Parts: sequence; structure tokens; C-alpha cells
Amino acid sequence: MNKKLAAFLFATGLGLAVTATPAFASCYSACAAEWRACIASGTSQAECGAERSACQQGCN
Repeated sequence: MNKKLAAFLFATGLGLAVTATPAFASCYSACAAEWRACIASGTSQAECGAERSACQQGCN
């Protein structure tokens, strides 16, 4: 019984470790989504680029 429980917990932990994404990856993807929305709204690329850089600095 203990071996089955240990194997189940190991498999669960392994699955969670594989599917978990680092926090910085989701932060950078959020910055990219905001940048695309900024460009789509007609704002200049320079202004959107500055906002994206500021957003990415916040990810670190």
C-alpha cells in the first residue's frame, strides 16, 4: 500500500513540475499581449516599445 501511495505522489509531483511555468514567462507573455494591443490601437511603435520595456523591467 505504501509503495502505491509513494508512486502516486511521485507521479503527481512530476506532472506538476512539468506543467508548471515559471512566473517570469507568464509575465513576459502578458507584456507581449499588452504591446500587441497597444500597436493595434494605433499608438506609435516607439511609445508602445517604451511601455513594453517598462513592463519587462517589472518582470525581473
